[in-house]
Amino acid sequence: MRKSGKLGKSRRLRRKRRHARIRKKVHGTGDRPRLVVHRSLRNIEGQVVDDDAGRTMVGLSTLSPALREAVAGEKDAETDVGDESSEAGAGGKAGAGKKGGKGGKGAAAAKVKEGGKAAAARAAGKMLAEQARARGVSRVVFDRGGFRYHGRVKAFAEGAREGGLEF
Repeated sequence: MRKSGKLGKSRRLRRKRRHARIRKKVHGTGDRPRLVVHRSLRNIEGQVVDDDAGRTMVGLSTLSPALREAVAGEKDAETDVGDESSEAGAGGKAGAGKKGGKGGKGAAAAKVKEGGKAAAARAAGKMLAEQARARGVSRVVFDRGGFRYHGRVKAFAEGAREGGLEF
């Protein structure tokens, strides 16, 4: 008996089919290349691709060392301010640090959730846009890669817009 609907297909296969359907309509040219986004569980990457020439003009991932330094620098500046305010407003619970909160993860988990993956995606989009603008690209066609325009994909796109790309 054949399974009907979404039960018989994996999540990855459904995304691949959505991406193929999108790619039928979205095509990057030399004047207006395609900005491709790929999201994994931990990271996000983007590429500016000229489909006519078949080459990638610019590519960036949250794994790149330059981006990690930039994001870490921003988080350090934010957490320095956050540490001072949390110490002042602790109200007798100054020792509740390591095992307090949900799941026993404490203050370290709260710091990650402040910025988190969405903030890293926004920073990646902004840095990719700056690199693309340095290469002379100002207008792109956005290819969400079969992912919903939500969360990290949306943050990446907004970061690219902040960096100066038009879509």
